[in-house]
Amino acid sequence: SIAHFSGIYTYGNLMHNYQDLVAYVDSNPVKIPFLREERMTIRNAKKIRAAIDYQHPDVRNFAVKSAKNHFSDAHLKREHGRVLLYFSIFKTIRNSWIYIPDPKGEEYYAKASETIDHLSGDCDDYSIIMAACIRAVGGDVRLVHTKGHLYPEVKIGKLTELEDIIYLIKRKLFLKESLGGKIYYHIDRNDNVWINFDYTNWYPGGKFMDEKIIGIMVV
Repeated sequence: SIAHFSGIYTYGNLMHNYQDLVAYVDSNPVKIPFLREERMTIRNAKKIRAAIDYQHPDVRNFAVKSAKNHFSDAHLKREHGRVLLYFSIFKTIRNSWIYIPDPKGEEYYAKASETIDHLSGDCDDYSIIMAACIRAVGGDVRLVHTKGHLYPEVKIGKLTELEDIIYLIKRKLFLKESLGGKIYYHIDRNDNVWINFDYTNWYPGGKFMDEKIIGIMVV
């Protein structure tokens, strides 16, 4: 009841949080289909794909360890299994990531097996290691190219599961990080929900730097 709340957490706070959650669940998705591989417009796609060496033993070991670093609640594991692994990988990498640009005038695509040693680089390097780690634990991931930026998106379930996923992010796993923020997502033609794992936010599904998609590469 309302009487159970102290002056620190008021009825107004409760209603605000409820309305906050409803707003995120009801927000309109940006619907985009998969692009055909032959129409892919990601620059240097072959080099990027080669750098996603998710079958490398060191990458697999790092991914498994990262998947167990956070979110050990037994009930949540039973309910959300693999998604918790992906979110734990995100938090492990994102919390340690340091942006370091490429050499001036050059593009360097570090292999995931290189980056696990220092967890730093530009958006290409981040996307590569995140994609490799998600793939290494059985997840589906794609890289999205917008103007001047590349970021990874992870398939987290069907449209019917979206409300539960949003609740998981906003109220369970990334409560502080997502406070006051919205959840952004894409839906493909098969009603699969893809959430960005970009480093520009501290929680999965943060705001896109640019909503105009230039190309998509399925890993």
